[in-house]
Amino acid sequence: MQQLWSFEHPLDKTENFERYAECKFTIQQKAVLHGFAGYFECQLYEGCKLSTNPESHTPDMYSWYPMLFSFNEPLEAEQHNKLIVRVWRKCQSDRVWYEWQADLLDSLDSLLKSTKLHNEQGSKLSIMM
Repeated sequence: MQQLWSFEHPLDKTENFERYAECKFTIQQKAVLHGFAGYFECQLYEGCKLSTNPESHTPDMYSWYPMLFSFNEPLEAEQHNKLIVRVWRKCQSDRVWYEWQADLLDSLDSLLKSTKLHNEQGSKLSIMM
């Protein structure tokens, strides 16, 4: 599991809340990859945290859920292949959305397959603010 980004509060209203992150994973065993999961953690104050992360999930919390970032076509990965996942958090005045794309590389870092850019401009899913 890798952290993409974090926010600190109180927020500066002039701050740009768009984000970009790239994560790299080494495939441990042959697998068909259909996407990846996104989790949320929020430290409200000392001793009070809300989380959808399976390792620290808040008991009896039913209002927030993990997110599946699915691929339009599965990626067939072999052991020692590398997966590079790129995620963008995009904003407009009335909504937020995520865009994502992935590359599968062989053990020598040669490109095997790329996914398309998913949810471009929030075309399939966005969160109203």
